[in-house]
Amino acid sequence: MFNDISWTDFIIFIFLVTVAYYVVIILLFFRKEFINLLRGHGRPFRQAEFPQEKEENNSGDSIMGAVRPDAPNHESTPSELLEFGPHQSEDEFEPPTAKQATLQTGSVADLAEEIKSLSQILHDNQSTREEIASLFQSLLERYPHLIGTPAPASINELIVTELNVAPGLNITTGEVENWWPSKE
Repeated sequence: MFNDISWTDFIIFIFLVTVAYYVVIILLFFRKEFINLLRGHGRPFRQAEFPQEKEENNSGDSIMGAVRPDAPNHESTPSELLEFGPHQSEDEFEPPTAKQATLQTGSVADLAEEIKSLSQILHDNQSTREEIASLFQSLLERYPHLIGTPAPASINELIVTELNVAPGLNITTGEVENWWPSKE
C-alpha cells in the first residue's frame, strides 16, 4: 500500500495537514486578532495583560516599591577590605600545587572505587567485623597523603554507607576514623 504513495504526494499531504492545523489553532485561540489583521486595524496581535499588571501600571508601584530618584549614592568597598572567614596571613596558607591537587583528586576517586569493590566482596563473603577492619586499615594505609585534608571525612561517610548496607554490621564513623594510619 505504501509503495503506491510517491514522495511528492507525501510532502503535499503533510503540507496540507500542517496548514489545516494552524488554521484551526488561529481560529480557536486568536480569532479576534486574526479578524483585526484581515480588516487592517492596528496591531494584529496584542500582548497578554494580566489584572495585576494593570493595577501596578496604574498605581505606579511595583512589588519592590516606586523608584526614588533621590536615593543616596552608595560607596563601593575595595576588595582588599572584604573578609569571609578568619584572618589568615599569607605565611600560614600554602595552596596546593596543580600537581598535588590533581594527585589528591585522582587518589580520592581511586580510593572510592576500591572502597566500593572491597565492600561488595566483603558482603558477598559475609566477613566479620575484624576482617573488615583489617582489610580497610590495609587499604587506607596506601593513602597517607590524604590525611590532613578534607577528604577523610567524606571517605569515612562512604565507607560507613557502603558497609552498613548489610544488616547487622552497624559500623560507625568513629570506628572508621580509627582505621586511618596515624600521621607522623
